[in-house]
Amino acid sequence: MSGLLADAKKSPLSHIIIITLFGVGLCSLPLNKLLRLFIADTLTADLIGGTAVRIIFGAVGLFFIGKYGFFGNLFSRPTFKGLLFSIPALIVVVNNFPIIGVIQGNVIVTDGGLNFILYLFYCLSVGFYEEIFFRGLVFPVCLIKTKDNKYSTFWAIAISSAVFGVAHLLNLFGGASFGGTMLQIGYSFLIGGMCAISLCLTNNLIVPILLHFIYDIGGLFTSEIGVAIGNQWDTVTVIITAVLGVIVLIYMLYVVFVKNPKPKVLESLSTDK
Repeated sequence: MSGLLADAKKSPLSHIIIITLFGVGLCSLPLNKLLRLFIADTLTADLIGGTAVRIIFGAVGLFFIGKYGFFGNLFSRPTFKGLLFSIPALIVVVNNFPIIGVIQGNVIVTDGGLNFILYLFYCLSVGFYEEIFFRGLVFPVCLIKTKDNKYSTFWAIAISSAVFGVAHLLNLFGGASFGGTMLQIGYSFLIGGMCAISLCLTNNLIVPILLHFIYDIGGLFTSEIGVAIGNQWDTVTVIITAVLGVIVLIYMLYVVFVKNPKPKVLESLSTDK
């Protein structure tokens, strides 16, 4: 057993707090503002800076996944059944694309070429970074805290998703509105839970990384960091999203409470080596 894991077993809450603070703090480094001094296009500078910070420190997160001893059990070969049970999550993230808005002309792409490619890499880096820290580190440590409970997986999912949601309070310091931030905390909790369940089903962190990546491509499309303008949340899209959200939420609760999956990373917690 690694010294880091042994210490986490003694005080899991302190490790959850430290990992979260590091995760939030590291991705907040303003490299993009430095790049603006050398790159005329503000969006290009922001995309490159944001991507670089998340890739570099995501790699640091991977290092600590190894130091805790979680690596092997978080990157197992996913079973076909596990991937099959994750399909509803894929439907939810694809639905986040402004499909109707683009078809109706309400959403218009304003930045193509280089910025569009950089945007895709940025979204991938966000998924990579946030899943490494919150599903790769916070979630397993939450399992340490809850592993003696009958529904340990559920509580670990709930706690780690709540931590992921609350971490978005940082956006208030970036000028985001209070209402918008509260909304983001809410759907971040739900997406975090969905990604954690997909990890439990597949035992492979790459799956939630890809789900998060796809979700952000659609979700950030018309944001300040996005490559389009317009209203992607028309009435039809909102209704479809709400219906899908309720259906998938019921399905996910079924998976957690009836199937009660035991993620393979639990094996990391019981080893004495």
